[in-house]
Amino acid sequence: MLEQILTYAILAIGIVYAIVILIISYKKWNLVQASPGKLGILAPVEVLIFILAGIGFPDYVMHTILAKQLKLSSDRDLPGTLVGCGIVPGAILSTMLLKKGADSDIKTLIFCGIAIVIGSILGSLIIGKLDGEKIKRVMQIALVLSFVFLIVKIIVSSGAVGTEVALRGTRLYIVTALCFVTGLLNMIGVPMKPTRTAIFLIAGMSPMATVTAVVVLGSLAPISGGVAVLKQEIYQRKMVFAATIFGSIGAIIGALLVISIPALILNALLIGMMLIAIILMFKKN
Repeated sequence: MLEQILTYAILAIGIVYAIVILIISYKKWNLVQASPGKLGILAPVEVLIFILAGIGFPDYVMHTILAKQLKLSSDRDLPGTLVGCGIVPGAILSTMLLKKGADSDIKTLIFCGIAIVIGSILGSLIIGKLDGEKIKRVMQIALVLSFVFLIVKIIVSSGAVGTEVALRGTRLYIVTALCFVTGLLNMIGVPMKPTRTAIFLIAGMSPMATVTAVVVLGSLAPISGGVAVLKQEIYQRKMVFAATIFGSIGAIIGALLVISIPALILNALLIGMMLIAIILMFKKN
């Protein structure tokens, strides 16, 4: 029952955000058009990004590479852009995964979800108080740490993997505290999927339960911090608009393809993408 409530709550919030983003874009269409980039290019790219997100790639990393490589966003606007792009497609991914009946435990999701929501709200308030250089520095450090966690995750998952679907007792409290930190960092534009994946695997959860938790919890950070991002208008309007419409299409396709890529290939591609994102963040403009 609680799982159904969570599923439909995420979907309902995603729909509300979609409506709000489209209304804002319509009212300020001149600002959307003035933003860097071409919709004709962003549309198929956003579809591809969220197809890949459905099979395990961090959309934050892919959007960071896209924004930095094509010079679509300033350092100050980048965190808000990453959050805004992930709100609606992320909600769709989570809803479809939960509806498919993937391994999950509602108590674990609620505990960790509340922690991420609190961390995300605090993080969204911090964004508006940091200048572009400070945001870039935080992202640089946290990206490197996320890369380290990704390596840890690969090492752990290549050995004896966990079998737990739920976390209880001390493990649940520790993981909940760590989820709070990931929510905080997520709002500053740092990809937390690799980090959360490593945390859950190390805690003993099974690969499928881990994927479910990471995807569902990953949707809560942008949902929680999205209000502040949209209100403060610290995001790249064209990218968020394209992600809301075309990224949602990709999310639907990605949810149908989830876990269909071999782990070895996925890990190799993840390492490559993380390295590219780190290099671009350290690269001088």
